[in-house]
Amino acid sequence: MNKFAFILFLLITEIVAGQADSVQTKSMYAPVIIQSAVYATGTFYLTQIWYAGHRRVSFHFYNDNAGWMQVDKVSHAFISYHVNDISYLIFKSYKYGKKQSLLYSGITTTVFQTTIEVLDGIYEGFGFSWGDMIANTAGIAMFTTQQALWNEQRVILKFSYSPESIADIKPGYENNNQVARIFTDYNGQTYWASLNLKMFFKQSNLPEWLSFAIGYGANGMLKEFENPSYLPYHERYRQFYLSPDIDLVALFKTQRKGVKILLRFINTFKFPMPAVEINKFGTTFHWLYF
Repeated sequence: MNKFAFILFLLITEIVAGQADSVQTKSMYAPVIIQSAVYATGTFYLTQIWYAGHRRVSFHFYNDNAGWMQVDKVSHAFISYHVNDISYLIFKSYKYGKKQSLLYSGITTTVFQTTIEVLDGIYEGFGFSWGDMIANTAGIAMFTTQQALWNEQRVILKFSYSPESIADIKPGYENNNQVARIFTDYNGQTYWASLNLKMFFKQSNLPEWLSFAIGYGANGMLKEFENPSYLPYHERYRQFYLSPDIDLVALFKTQRKGVKILLRFINTFKFPMPAVEINKFGTTFHWLYF
């Protein structure tokens, strides 16, 4: 999956959502038109650029559930969660009710993500993955459930990246620059569930911005399922993290639309903080983990 395309999608739709209140005519069809345009643009990008060079074949499935030690499955949940969040904000900004916004945002996010899987299913080198679909659904459900129960997101899915030297010998990644590796190298990616403590303990004196994050990643991966024997030996292993976090939206309360948009986007990334890493080799303390 090309994560850069989706991160760009998040940024664009954040901007659209943030500017929605400035629209003079509150057309009930506007959210559908906006998201249809994004959907069409994304589909065009995938078919004309992402799948370029791949031959179209008969629809087929691909079982990648064991691939990349499930880091890519967590990334699917992360992306679906935030796309659903943005879609919800767009509907709400056009005065749709809470139930309508949750329903329509869930549908539009599902359609968008399912389209990508269907396209994977008709191109050589890819394939329709039920594991991806389950992960997508989990991300959508995580946002929808919290919004329905609490009318707020007490647990936010976040992302961070720490460069790993293993990417220098990973097949196909030798010429990738450090920016490209952020979106393509699973060894350096960590996905977090960041819990806002004040939201869970309303009567406490905890600061509103303080969160506690649980992270997951993996390392030592040179290929999707197993490492090639012709490359230097690297053991594949999972990584779990515990770390404090900062909710930037809660920390910098503002009514300025542009600032709110920027804060919401930045808040999808884990704030660099000390962290404890737990893996099969033991426990490591990081003074500052990105």
